[in-house]
Amino acid sequence: MEQSYDEIRKQIEINLLGLINMTKFTLTYFQTQEEGIVINIASMAGKRVKWPETAPYSATKFGVRGFTQGIAKEYETINKNIKFYSVNPGMTSTKMTDFEGISPKKVADIIVSITKENLGKKSGEDIDIEYHP
Repeated sequence: MEQSYDEIRKQIEINLLGLINMTKFTLTYFQTQEEGIVINIASMAGKRVKWPETAPYSATKFGVRGFTQGIAKEYETINKNIKFYSVNPGMTSTKMTDFEGISPKKVADIIVSITKENLGKKSGEDIDIEYHP
């Protein structure tokens, strides 16, 4: 209730609509390729709401996960060699979190592992990066 309608709209536009538009743009280039990987950044907040006053943010990240699962299912019939994954980091050590959380390098290393497809995940699956203080 503390967030303005404009703040909520911006979160939806950036976190969900922006990601969907970028994926659509990327897929136009993938049409000429035999394979590709789309890695969408969601959040553990898109799997479970843990903090108060984060409902709109969590909803956008739930949406990212749903979109990733849906587009992966669509591409099973279009091109099985184009894969889609949702990365769900827990709290990550940034200025926004007062540098508490998972190291950004650890998150980046896992994303690089996804590009090498050595995590044993199927297209559309979540890749969770838990934070345990």
